[in-house]
Amino acid sequence: MINWIVNIIGSNNAYEVFSFILTFFFYIFAMCAFMFARKKQKYFYLKLTASIIIGLAVSFGLAMLNTTATNTAFVIPVRIICYLLLSSYIFLVMVLCYDENTANICLIWCCTICTQSIAGKSYALIQNIVGINDTVTISLVHSDLGQLQNWEFIPYLLINIAIIFLLAFLFRKPNNLSRDKAINKKVALLSISFTIVMHGIVYVARLYEKESMELSIILKLFAIIFCFLIIFLATGIFEQSKKEQDYIVVNELLHLEKIQFENVKSNMEVINTKIHDLKKIIDKVEDKLNKQDTEELKRALQFYDSNIQTGNDILDIVLCEKSIICQQLNIKFTCLANAKNLNMLTQTQIYSVFGNIMDNAIRASKKLPEEKRFISLTVREDNDKIIIEETNFFTGQIHLNDNNDIETSKIEKSKHGFGIKSLNYIITEHQGNLGFQIEKDRFTILITIPHK
Repeated sequence: MINWIVNIIGSNNAYEVFSFILTFFFYIFAMCAFMFARKKQKYFYLKLTASIIIGLAVSFGLAMLNTTATNTAFVIPVRIICYLLLSSYIFLVMVLCYDENTANICLIWCCTICTQSIAGKSYALIQNIVGINDTVTISLVHSDLGQLQNWEFIPYLLINIAIIFLLAFLFRKPNNLSRDKAINKKVALLSISFTIVMHGIVYVARLYEKESMELSIILKLFAIIFCFLIIFLATGIFEQSKKEQDYIVVNELLHLEKIQFENVKSNMEVINTKIHDLKKIIDKVEDKLNKQDTEELKRALQFYDSNIQTGNDILDIVLCEKSIICQQLNIKFTCLANAKNLNMLTQTQIYSVFGNIMDNAIRASKKLPEEKRFISLTVREDNDKIIIEETNFFTGQIHLNDNNDIETSKIEKSKHGFGIKSLNYIITEHQGNLGFQIEKDRFTILITIPHK
């Protein structure tokens, strides 16, 4: 079948036609691998099918155009333009098939093109190592395109697809770039520039690989390393953008927590004042009430009257608020705290740190039967450090990621988990450490913060 196709298009054009068509298919596969979890446009599969059919015709036309410039002074610019047009077509397919902003598509497109180049150069490097000229054939056995057998496409396809799939698995990111238009324009321009430069280096080097096997290997290694650098840069932009977005959200949360803390502080002051007044009234009328009524009144007041004294007025307010919630949910809350030297944290930070710790513990505890609803909190000094330790039981599973952070169990992960992020942000700001321990159904959070 291959010989039949070669006879139709001519042996002089066969290699370039096969090269362009296979490159196009690898582009499509790399695109799908990198965009796997991305939001798709309406009629995605219909659009993708039509794009592939049109892409085959585009690939054939570009291959024929490229061959016309062979052995002319325009061979280098024509070759670069042809492959740029082919990769630009892939960009149009991504815009047509996926519902993503342009900056995201530009960055993923850049990764897609570089991944295909790495796969292609890696396979060609294997050919060179076994003594096959990759500019003539894709075979790993025969050095002449005319001797190419149908089965020899199998290792060629499998190796290229395996490399593309592996790179996409390692480097694709579910993150989105920030919505800042100025940043997105810069990212788009950077992606396009790198892709053009990559085409120039990779496909100009291709023309000089025929001079010697040693030079061919060196140029391929250089192209692979350069493409890897571009992928690392692109994925690094995604990671940095995610961190910046998290930073903005965490700061907004801290601002909201500051407002919430002020409200809680005011409310607790009012409650404590009223409780104090009511206690005086009860003392005056106690002899006029029966014993049962008196005890009920005292229990009612005790519900809102916290006897938690940690040595830090702000922490007392926070824990008083959370202890009331624990009483409402029948959660046994024990606290042993010496927080008189916790003044390295601001009032808002104290509210955020202990509020997040207690909120997570309460959320986990209320899912349990009453006999297992238990929260233990200790704050103690150890030499020049403050150690905060909280323990509670839980049901289900808790997963820790590579950064030893808790992965949220909620479906929309990108919109949740900021409580732990803000907690980690504050602890890191004070050169402290945040750790988690999971033993069967018991969860412990351990925080250490230096005094200074």
